[in-house]
Amino acid sequence: MSSALIYKMRLKAPNMPGTASHNSNYVKYIAEREHVMKLSPESESGLFGKIGGANSDELNVIDTQKYVYDISKAGATVYNAYISFRPEIVRRLELDSLEKWQNYIKFHIETLMRGYGIPKNRFEYIAAVHDKKGQPHIHISFWDKDPPVIVQFVKKEVSDNVRKKLIHDTFANELSYYYGISNEAMSDAKELVGKLMIDFERDISGIYSDRFSGVDMPEELIRKYADILNNLPRRGRIAYAYLPKETKDMVIGMIKEMIMLPKMKTIIKDYYSGARSAAEMFDSKETEIDRKMRKAAGDLYNRIGNIILKSMLRTLKENNEQRKKDNAEINTQMTVDSVIYALNAMSRLFRTQGSAGTVNTAHALIGELSKQAKKDIARQKQDKGHEV
Repeated sequence: MSSALIYKMRLKAPNMPGTASHNSNYVKYIAEREHVMKLSPESESGLFGKIGGANSDELNVIDTQKYVYDISKAGATVYNAYISFRPEIVRRLELDSLEKWQNYIKFHIETLMRGYGIPKNRFEYIAAVHDKKGQPHIHISFWDKDPPVIVQFVKKEVSDNVRKKLIHDTFANELSYYYGISNEAMSDAKELVGKLMIDFERDISGIYSDRFSGVDMPEELIRKYADILNNLPRRGRIAYAYLPKETKDMVIGMIKEMIMLPKMKTIIKDYYSGARSAAEMFDSKETEIDRKMRKAAGDLYNRIGNIILKSMLRTLKENNEQRKKDNAEINTQMTVDSVIYALNAMSRLFRTQGSAGTVNTAHALIGELSKQAKKDIARQKQDKGHEV
């Protein structure tokens, strides 16, 4: 399926032989083509536009041909373009009369002016609508009536930017709807990941303070969290975009696990659905749509990745503060592993035993706890009258 709007522009360099005749003949072609829309059955053609500072709903073909021939000879570059829609989109835009097509092009004429750098007071154009079955379109030729320099060619990117601007302005409401779906899903994803990380941090803190809410985090995610935590750069800014490849791959792996969580699946589906619908408005080539979808995925991963990293930085900060408080003479690697193993056990036990006694039981089950953690357990048991 083609994109929502097709825009093409061609020109012949003014100094090339035959350019003036080509541009003049093109006027006759667009004005008298079989499917041209006319103001009335009595009209000689469907040509309209703005020449000599005046707008006209019906231009004389012979006079316009001569005018275009003369300006071409004088060195003006004539840009011959057309805008095409699928039939269902023409119906959606309610372009069911020549008057409505004229209003459409007048509304978007400034996009052509700015796109090709033609001042408003020097911009002139002619146009005609062809109501061809299956491919309704409008031809428009335009030029700078007093160009300071002769334009020999236009970069492809210039016309592509004009095309994108026409699509953006023509389908502003639809694009806003699709972007809204995607943006809302992004916000929901960030909020859910942020909440999950905060709950996770709270439970890590709960190992020391007996505060445990029992966040239901899969063991694989807990393991990935620990692996990333232990592989964060020791210096420099900690941000997703600047991570070493090995560490970034770990974060990507964790994100892939997170977006498969039941609560995340629908959110992520909406995000990609909105992004793809918007992409399909601009392009029909699957390769280009895929490129935009990869960009959307990159944006999603960047935002979620930074939420995860901020959580880890807070975890490391609290972990270091706890070590100083307890005078624990152990390295950061062991402390992190101890926390993760304990939290892993607690998460499982909470679902089967409830919160009572979960912290101590988890500590007792895990044989890889830090020395300080084991001392804490012994101290708690003594306080409760247990033999140690």
